[in-house]
Order: sequence, then C-alpha cells, then structure tokens
Amino acid sequence: MGKSVGKVPGESQSLGPNPLLGMDRAPAVPCKGFQKGATMDKVMLRLLLLLLVANFMPLPVSAQGLFAVINPGGDRQSAVLTPSSGNLRALGSPVGGEPVSTSGSSEAIDRSGNRLFLVGTPNGDPTKLFVLSTITGAVLASPNVSGAGNGIVFEDWDGGESKLFALLSVGSGDRQLATVNIATGAVTTLGSPLAGGGLSTGGAHALDPTGNRFFFVGAPGASPDALYSINTTNGAEISSPNLPATILAVRNLAWDAGENLLFGLFSTPTGEAQLGTINIATGAVSLRGNPIVTGNLSTFGAALDESSDLLFIAGQPQAGSRTVYAIDTASGIEADSQLMSGVANDILALLIDPGPLFADGFGSQNLSAWSFSQP
Repeated sequence: MGKSVGKVPGESQSLGPNPLLGMDRAPAVPCKGFQKGATMDKVMLRLLLLLLVANFMPLPVSAQGLFAVINPGGDRQSAVLTPSSGNLRALGSPVGGEPVSTSGSSEAIDRSGNRLFLVGTPNGDPTKLFVLSTITGAVLASPNVSGAGNGIVFEDWDGGESKLFALLSVGSGDRQLATVNIATGAVTTLGSPLAGGGLSTGGAHALDPTGNRFFFVGAPGASPDALYSINTTNGAEISSPNLPATILAVRNLAWDAGENLLFGLFSTPTGEAQLGTINIATGAVSLRGNPIVTGNLSTFGAALDESSDLLFIAGQPQAGSRTVYAIDTASGIEADSQLMSGVANDILALLIDPGPLFADGFGSQNLSAWSFSQP
C-alpha cells in the first residue's frame, strides 16, 4: 500500500496480559537494546499484532469505520465502506425482512455504544426505531415509535448527554425538536413548532453537542432557505439567517467541534458539489477549493472525520460510476477517490465512527470488536 506500519491504532504504550493468544504470558526477560522497562514478551506481542494488522487490515486514509445504510430489496441494512479501496460490504442482515420505507435523514450513530439508529416503516407495520450493532449489523432493538407527530425527519445522537435528538414534522408541515427514548420509541417534544406554518426541509442537519445546538436547513413557506439553530435544552430557535441566493442547495452539514466550524456540501448553480463553511450568525457561505468534479454530481451521503480533517462523500458523476471521495476540509481539495465495488445496493446514508471497528478487520484494541473475517 506504500505506507509504513506503526503501532496498532488505539494501542497504548503499555500492554497488559496477552488477550489475543489466550495463554499465560512468558516470564519477563529483559532485552537489551529496547527502552527501559521493555521485556521480550512485550516485544513479541507487538510484532505479532503488527503482523496481524499487515495481513488483515487494508491501510486506509485513516483508521476509521465508514458506515452506510443500504436498501437491499427495498429493505434497510447497515454496510461498511472502505474509503481506501471503495469496497462496500454488507453488515449483518436486512432489518425488516420486507420493504422498509425511510424518510428524511433519520439515521444517527452512537460511537461509544457501537450503535446505529434509523427510523423506518415496514410494510403494513407501525414506524419503528431500529437500533443496529455497528460491529455485527444485528438488530439490537426495534421499538415502535410513538408521539412523533407526522413523523421523524432528522436524528442526531448526543454522546455527552446520551440522548437521541429528532426533528419532527408536526401540524401543517412545521418542524419541532424532540428526543426519542431508544428503549421504548416514545418521543418527547421540546419547545414549540418553529415556523408557525409549513417549513420544508431537505436532508442537511448537524449537531453541536457541546454548544447544545441542532442545525438544519429549512425554507418557511415561499421564503429562501435559512440555517436554523435550535437550542437542544429547550427546543427554542436561536437564529435562522437566510442563506445566499448563489447557493442552489445544501446537501449535507457537518459540525467540526475542534475548529468550531459548520461545514456544508453545497450545490452550485451549475449543479456541481463543493465544500464550504457557513457563518452560523449571518448565514454567509465561504466556499473552499474547487467543485469535486466538473459537471453534475449526485451525492448519497457525507460524513466528517474531524481527526483527519476529511469529509467522505459517496457520489456518482453524470455518466460515471459510484465513487467514494475524501475531501480535505482545510483546502476543499480532493485528497483521494476510489471507485466503489462490492454490493450494488443504493447508499441512503453515510456515517462515521473513528474508533471501535475498522471496516475490514482490526482498527483498535477494543478486542471484543475484533474479527478475523474479510470482505
């Protein structure tokens, strides 16, 4: 792959008992030539782990897991997308065993809990909150959703508060913030409806968990698109500045806590897709770099990896093939792109987990999540 292999991602400097081999550690033997305190068994374990990484984990742009929601036979299923190769691999089994409809952008990921949430309605059944394992793809729970008005439009997980926030469609098409009980599916509304009338939304939303803000793009009535900032504590609107008319549409939003910036993937008047930032106070958009491709680009989902400053995008150029793009958020320039292979199902959403389990093998020292299986 052209990369040197260092320590295993997530590995601490001090290794404990050897959990991988399932045997007692050999007596510690001092080994000259290594740093003070190192022992031969530690050195051998490190070498073994490095060999396992070299054989089982394709080295990606960063050691994150990029998860997708796909639609086999009209059903819904989680999948893993490897950005360094473009391989899309189904994870587990379809969730409903029958067609499941989803609307808006009702998928969210709990990184520390290894869970993916999505709202779907199986044929002839009540709407459910599906909770999937990001390790196996198995359905962990699927309670019926209740109290959601006309339906859940968006979802975002707040790890600090352990809350699943949702934006609801209520009344005559207005929007209202709420939380969803992941065990029971019960929805609790926050504050009041936001526009006092119809408020149309696309799929662009993001959460600032530290600042307690939920962002989304919406258009009240015949008004221009606006960036809504909602207080997640009480559901009240903080601000809703209009976006510039030069922006045809906002395809995706992503909050970067480290840089305190709201990134957006925008449609230009010519139908191209380009990265930029939004001033949350004024709505002003600052584009970065160049359009991802020249000409129309259909996009299916985007996910931000703050640790590597990369925005991953699943898309397809006009008259081209499905591709996963990695865009440098500092410059807006394409860092990498790979044609997609593997399962041919449509991608409905893209989410990222920088920690527990890499797409095709080992990505951390969360040993309970390790697997020897390859795509």
